[in-house]
Amino acid sequence: MRTEGTFQDVYNAAQAFYTDDVEREHRPLNPVVRREGKIWMLESALNPENEDCNFSCALDDFDSYWYEMYRETNHTITNGEIEDFIDVFSQNRLED
Repeated sequence: MRTEGTFQDVYNAAQAFYTDDVEREHRPLNPVVRREGKIWMLESALNPENEDCNFSCALDDFDSYWYEMYRETNHTITNGEIEDFIDVFSQNRLED
């Protein structure tokens, strides 16, 4: 299963995978969150990145960052929260 669209679309799909056992069964193999151009997606890492991919992280890393917010139903992610996530993740990757 692949989710494609806005960050909110990907967040909602990741939240469902994290909190719902039924949805978890439909997770892609080796799931990753990517942004290609301006489109966010949650897909299998087996799918190659397009050349315009400008962000990628494992779904486990995404969940580690957002899991506390998953408890809030219908949370709308702000652009500032997305920018903070990208900044934190990029800094953590540089430290690895």
